[in-house]
Amino acid sequence: MADTWLLLVKASRENLPEDQSLDNMLDNHALEPVKNIFYLSSFRLQPEFMGNISPLPKGFVKLGVLNHLFMDLTLQHDVHVDTHIYIGSHGYPNVFALFIHTDEKELKYLFDFKDSNKSCYDYVLTFFFRGLIEGEDLLNKTPEIMEMMLFILVFEMELSLTEVQFTKSKTWLGKLISPDLNDRINKMLSEEDSEKALIEVLNTYKVKLSNKLT
Repeated sequence: MADTWLLLVKASRENLPEDQSLDNMLDNHALEPVKNIFYLSSFRLQPEFMGNISPLPKGFVKLGVLNHLFMDLTLQHDVHVDTHIYIGSHGYPNVFALFIHTDEKELKYLFDFKDSNKSCYDYVLTFFFRGLIEGEDLLNKTPEIMEMMLFILVFEMELSLTEVQFTKSKTWLGKLISPDLNDRINKMLSEEDSEKALIEVLNTYKVKLSNKLT
């Protein structure tokens, strides 16, 4: 897998390899902000298995709702939206996908939602932590995975220097998320160097997970 932490341009379907399989993308094109923690972001590079997908694949569980500033367009005034977040495995028991769906109600005056592409789910993040013991119910046994993905998500959404409100869901996975996660996310976003702050967060989780590594 990629050995360096690279800050790339906004997502694109250009400059993608001929082989866009999950294995090749993770082995050769994933970001590695912290050793043995890898992820693919559709905000940077969008292989064929990521992007707009409808309906939500079976087996995905809602983690919660992120209320945040809508950053996709420069607007005359601030617009906050609710983004619903879902998690599930992809291909392997220890590879995870994050889907998001942004609530349309605050954006109806901006977009024509008769276009079905505006209302589908977006596969935005693939996550792999090398060394975690594979097995059934890995998310239930290692909720830190979900929290790391949420930190990476807000970083990739370029929400730095803004404030968000994350409300965890009442699903069996949502209930496992730490009650102070929202405060810790906002602390990271308040830092001038958001990349450095993210790396510090991921390293903290890596230490906590040391007893679960092979």
